[in-house]
Amino acid sequence: MPGKIEEKLKKLNIQLPDPAAPVASYSPFVLTNNLLFVSGQGPFRNGKLITGKVGLNLSIEEGQDAAKACGEMILSQARLACGDLDKIKKCIKIGGF
Repeated sequence: MPGKIEEKLKKLNIQLPDPAAPVASYSPFVLTNNLLFVSGQGPFRNGKLITGKVGLNLSIEEGQDAAKACGEMILSQARLACGDLDKIKKCIKIGGF
């Protein structure tokens, strides 16, 4: 049964992607002593990395979509690490690329 956060995402019409596999030799997350560290995640849409620079080869809207995709990937990795997003009580820092 989905938790509160999953239900809220569903109401917002946000579907989390499958967590991306690492493209280099790093761990996408580390869970230790009730602390979750998620490595910097990139923006993926339909399994493809979004690249570019806003104003150069991405429009503002495309940049906003890339930022949203990055946030969705962070949540996807967190869900994989914890099993349930409702287990997360506090966020200290978020970074995306």
